[in-house]
Amino acid sequence: MLITTLLSAMPSDRPLASIRSQAWPLAFTLLLSVATGGCSRQPVESAATADSDSSAEVASGPVEVIIRSADGEYRHRFEDVAAGTTLAEVMSRVDEPVVKIVGSGATTFVESIGESGTTGGTGWSYSVDGEWGDRSIGVYPLTPPAEVVWTHGTFAENAP
Repeated sequence: MLITTLLSAMPSDRPLASIRSQAWPLAFTLLLSVATGGCSRQPVESAATADSDSSAEVASGPVEVIIRSADGEYRHRFEDVAAGTTLAEVMSRVDEPVVKIVGSGATTFVESIGESGTTGGTGWSYSVDGEWGDRSIGVYPLTPPAEVVWTHGTFAENAP
């Protein structure tokens, strides 16, 4: 059928023997390509699969939380924190001083730590491994080992 299609597409002013001699190598090459290569698709590793392989290397590890307040400095070390655990999940484990977390997802924030709360001019800010926190703690994934530092004050005081 392939040869018939190729022959019918060629100009008719040539002798049939000449057309067959030119079409046959092309038809043979096409058939050979399909026979050896097949028509199936080979699975391609996706970016998600590659990322999951690399994150498997650091499945869990320590996260240290340092809270600097007017009352002093508090340190908490949590072992075996899974990669991708949000900062909100880790902060909910802090028992001293008491951490009050409000909101959910992208609107989660720390309302107060101990006696220091969030008011019109002051609040809590954090950094992870020296990088200023740029999003809600409810969507900030941690990659252990990590160090989280919390400070209380005005934005100007806390800004990097």
